[in-house]
Amino acid sequence: MANIREILAIPFGWILSFFYMLTGNYLLSLFILTLIFKVVMLPSSIKQQKGSAKQVRLQAKTKKIQEMYKGDSKRIQEETTALYRREGFNPMSSGCAPLLIQMPVMLGLYGVIYSPLTHVLRMAPATIQRLVDGLHTLNIDLGSRLQLQQQIVILDKFGELKNIIELAPSIVAEVERFITAFNLWGMNLTKTPSYPWQWSAMIEEGLMDPQDKILLLIPILSLVTSMMSAVFMYIKQLQTNPEAAKNPATGCMTLFSPLLSVYFTFLFPAGVGMYWIMSNVLAFVQTVILSLTHSPKKIIAEIMIEETIERRSREKSLKITKEYLNQ
Repeated sequence: MANIREILAIPFGWILSFFYMLTGNYLLSLFILTLIFKVVMLPSSIKQQKGSAKQVRLQAKTKKIQEMYKGDSKRIQEETTALYRREGFNPMSSGCAPLLIQMPVMLGLYGVIYSPLTHVLRMAPATIQRLVDGLHTLNIDLGSRLQLQQQIVILDKFGELKNIIELAPSIVAEVERFITAFNLWGMNLTKTPSYPWQWSAMIEEGLMDPQDKILLLIPILSLVTSMMSAVFMYIKQLQTNPEAAKNPATGCMTLFSPLLSVYFTFLFPAGVGMYWIMSNVLAFVQTVILSLTHSPKKIIAEIMIEETIERRSREKSLKITKEYLNQ
């Protein structure tokens, strides 16, 4: 998985490095890259929206099949599959397929975020290895969890590393400038947020600076921005499909994704959390826009018009064929 992530990170790294050279701002560069990702995935999002609308339209027919063959799950599955085939509907278009398409992109972006020295600063592998060796000199244990985050750890400990490793002044200046760009509102984005009930013990053990409490903003913002899209989509779903309100799982899933994103923000550096927040904000904007330009009601109306035109065309062709045969 690590090799795949690094391979996928190469093209995204070049793009992020290019924007960083233009702007000199890492977070702005990351936002632009995230925006590009959303634009690239827009056709898939539109397709998913259309698939969801078509699924709503077919609910009455699938419900009728379930009532007709109640107790015969095999027949229900066969008839439902046949219905989808006749209607040209693919359940995957509104289910797992868009997520599978996004997976390579997500892996590539994570590879870039976790390896900024390699993909953004374009630092020589030999220099990075010397810095990694310096972490061992400082008795910093790069266990299995930190192997992925070693370049983030290097940024966090660079103040100590530059004193024990001989580096060119240009490299030191470049890394320090990047570290400055890796701070936001007093937050060091190389550090990982910790749970509030752990603060006292961590401060006493020297594992956390008191000012690092501000990192709690990352999980809070992640929750708020994730909830915006989840609640908005839930409301729109209930408006389009009132039957969903009877299913408790629908409401549970609305909360599950935001809570899961909060949990992950306590596992990864704040820089990764910032990416999730940016992605959540852009996803919310996209969801609102698509709800206006590709609302389920509008899509269903368009589908019905297309089907009416197609049916009348078939009827006209059949009528002409019959007239021709009767001559």
